[in-house]
Amino acid sequence: MSLTQTGNKWTEKTEGNSDKKLAQMLAKALRQDYGGKHSSIKIISNDTGISSETIRKWYEGRNPPRLRYFIKIAKYSPNVLRVFLEIIGKNDLWELYQQHLSATEKQSSKAIYSAGFCTINKTALPENIRNLNQRQLWCLLLLERGHKVKAEDIATAWKVSSRSAKVDIAGLVAAGLICFIGSKKTGYYKVC
Repeated sequence: MSLTQTGNKWTEKTEGNSDKKLAQMLAKALRQDYGGKHSSIKIISNDTGISSETIRKWYEGRNPPRLRYFIKIAKYSPNVLRVFLEIIGKNDLWELYQQHLSATEKQSSKAIYSAGFCTINKTALPENIRNLNQRQLWCLLLLERGHKVKAEDIATAWKVSSRSAKVDIAGLVAAGLICFIGSKKTGYYKVC
């Protein structure tokens, strides 16, 4: 598939259905990374800062994203990155990336925790946070990367109750690792 940029959108040189094809490829990639739940749209919106309505259209395969959004969402979604590399004809880069991930996982012999696309090598952590559970480590890593994580995000990603997710966050707050900034309605957690 040969695409070229026209304005802010990708258009295909030879076929007229490029927007529809791209929208379907992106929808499939997002569902592979985030699942098919309604909360997935909210999680993507919180991570990227893109409106929920825009993401819903991508999730349903109705519209392709503008180029700047496509690049932004590829930062958070490995399968969208794969689609992007496929479109620009750089499948070899995706294969190298996969080999790098495989090599990294083989090097660590101790516990590796994973939820979605976030992997943590527990042995590389400082002593004071090694006794945190998998969900807490995952949450802490996402917060360090600049994501906005709430209890419902933990519950969705790890398929646990919202009560368990709230206990995880409370443990991180009690340990002094994260703190809440702002009002109850619009506030967020931040690494202290």
